[in-house]
Amino acid sequence: MTHLKLFLVIAVTWVVCFFYSSLLDIPVQKTKFQPGSVFANTERIYAFDVPKNGSIMRFEVNGRLALQSWKSLELMVFGPDEQYLFTIKDELWAESGRDSDGRWTEYRDKIRISQRFPQKGQYTAILYDEKGPHRTGNGSEYYFRITALKGDSSILTLWLWVLGIILACYVFYGSNFLENKNDYKNFYLDKSSVFSGVSSLTIILVVVLPAIVLCVLASHKSDEPINWVYVSSSHKSISSDRQMREHSLGSAGFRTSASRGGK
Repeated sequence: MTHLKLFLVIAVTWVVCFFYSSLLDIPVQKTKFQPGSVFANTERIYAFDVPKNGSIMRFEVNGRLALQSWKSLELMVFGPDEQYLFTIKDELWAESGRDSDGRWTEYRDKIRISQRFPQKGQYTAILYDEKGPHRTGNGSEYYFRITALKGDSSILTLWLWVLGIILACYVFYGSNFLENKNDYKNFYLDKSSVFSGVSSLTIILVVVLPAIVLCVLASHKSDEPINWVYVSSSHKSISSDRQMREHSLGSAGFRTSASRGGK
């Protein structure tokens, strides 16, 4: 197999995986964004439906804050039986300043956190927020929603990176050939390469088969139980207190004293 054929196989596989990954990120149904000010710090319950066992649910926040301000968010999630499951903690912020390169401005105006839910049903959440500094944090509205996705695109992320790096190497060495035609053989058509003795079927299986398997896994909805304490240990934005797991939505002790900070 020539380098050109291998390049085309990898390129087509990457494109297919990329578009399939984008397809998995599409919400199952339209869900409106809700203003955070309506739910935050009011103990007003936000209800959302998990349509199927193993559905991937995404917590989304959009909101551009005033410069030199931050807003810390905390969303407590309860299961269909009203038992506490876990808490999502994250921040929006806006900064500006000046350095040797001139003036700069940075925003974090979006939050995207996806998590699998093993059981379908109606779940509930309670939102808390804290802003600062108080003199600039007022008047900065944000909007949030929790919606079901078609699949778990994160499963394809690593394979996309691997294929992308290989393609980048091909482009780099191919450009060297174009710049030094007299010193290099035709890189893409050279049959004396390490791949010359490898059949096309073998290369296709090595490149394409893992992509097919990962696409199937990404669209599969697993209903295996989740240990939320374990999830919290591997996800920086998710926490699950063992003591909080003893409380339900209707109990008097469901509140949590979250660690709130800001940029």
